[in-house]
Amino acid sequence: MVREFPGYYPHGLHESVFALNRRRDERAFLVKASFRRAPAGQASSEICATCHFADERGALPLPSGVEIDAGFKQIAVDTFKTIPGYREPNGHAACFNCHWQAQKPTRNDCNGCHLAASDYKARALNIIQPPALSANAIRWFKDWPTDVPKRFSLKFRHDTHTPSEDGKSEVNNHDLGCTTCHINIAQMTTLNIPKADVQITSCGPCHSATAAIPVAAGARVTIFDEMTQKEDATKKYTCVACHASVIGREQPPCTHYAVLGQPCLQSSRVAHGW
Repeated sequence: MVREFPGYYPHGLHESVFALNRRRDERAFLVKASFRRAPAGQASSEICATCHFADERGALPLPSGVEIDAGFKQIAVDTFKTIPGYREPNGHAACFNCHWQAQKPTRNDCNGCHLAASDYKARALNIIQPPALSANAIRWFKDWPTDVPKRFSLKFRHDTHTPSEDGKSEVNNHDLGCTTCHINIAQMTTLNIPKADVQITSCGPCHSATAAIPVAAGARVTIFDEMTQKEDATKKYTCVACHASVIGREQPPCTHYAVLGQPCLQSSRVAHGW
């Protein structure tokens, strides 16, 4: 997302603070700010939930340009997490739990977070953010609704409630901790994050060849299954397990072949970058 006033926000530092001393009441998260290192073993999903909540809007209609398929007629409940301040009149409310008057920068120190470009060098601050959207992605998301995150794997749900193979129970291995998949987020030092930057290498250990993903009519596929179908040009196969059609019909980038241990030989794949 693009913010009117860019903000400096070191995710790693805040992650350490929240991991140590936080308690929750019925109104808000209250955090005792301390700049000691986070203890080993603290669940990152609990830490990130200090500011990012489960989206409570329920199922959402598909954006224009995303074709309905047999197994994807709307964006499912529990697909997204919220941005800080979602439950409040503005985003400052989440920050002011700590930065009201005790922890600097305080409420009246606007340039403590909203910095001019010249301030970064003067304060020796290193601004790190994920790569910008590629030209292809800009085209895909051209008419995307502002209240729907620009996500490549639109079918991924944080809270999946996936039926087990025998249908007798539910399994959900997406709660291993946010930084298990968002591997670069602790390095981010800005609120201007165009994408959360989850690489397919985070999905590969489970879904490359073993943990099949449910699709239409009770079928289940792995990344290997879909990539194999994709290689047959006569089938004009559209990947459906993770992606909406606008992305799934495209040629997979080299990262998808790498996660299967296969070479990526076509130059068009290299240039396709997501």
